[in-house]
Amino acid sequence: MRILMIFLVSLGLTSASAFAELSTIETNAAREGNLEVLKAALTPGSQINDKDDDGYSLLILAVYHHQITTADWLLHQGADPNLSDGHGRTALMGAAFKGDIDAVKVLVADPRTNVNLQNHAGQTAAMYASLFGQQDILEYLVQQGADLNIKDGRGNTVESLAESQGADKIVAWVQALKG
Repeated sequence: MRILMIFLVSLGLTSASAFAELSTIETNAAREGNLEVLKAALTPGSQINDKDDDGYSLLILAVYHHQITTADWLLHQGADPNLSDGHGRTALMGAAFKGDIDAVKVLVADPRTNVNLQNHAGQTAAMYASLFGQQDILEYLVQQGADLNIKDGRGNTVESLAESQGADKIVAWVQALKG
């Protein structure tokens, strides 16, 4: 049934709002990067920043599944880059965690994106990059204004998180920045 609904919406034979599973159509389209279906499903009055049952926005889903063109389109349609899931994690944090520099660049290019936003545990996108050894992303975030001195809820910084993971190159890089 879901395939038939998506097919009908993509052909323009009906609108997504005609189906009770509008959220499913939109979230699957964001995950798959199906702009045709998203454009048909997000009719005037649609809430581009709505979340699915798991608390994920369309932008978070597109970024997490490396749908860069879709993420960029959603941002241009008004998707909030600072919207978070139930744990306070943003699309930028997801991109940093996944090591997706292309998604990071698309998100940071939007002037609304707060590179220092903290999740419920106090962690930033730079902390995610540090924790998961994503030095290229960390360096880019710092170039874009990421604050390396922010502490999370446990008092950790970007440097201490890198130390805890044995990421010696990141530790050395952060220490070199401090002078």
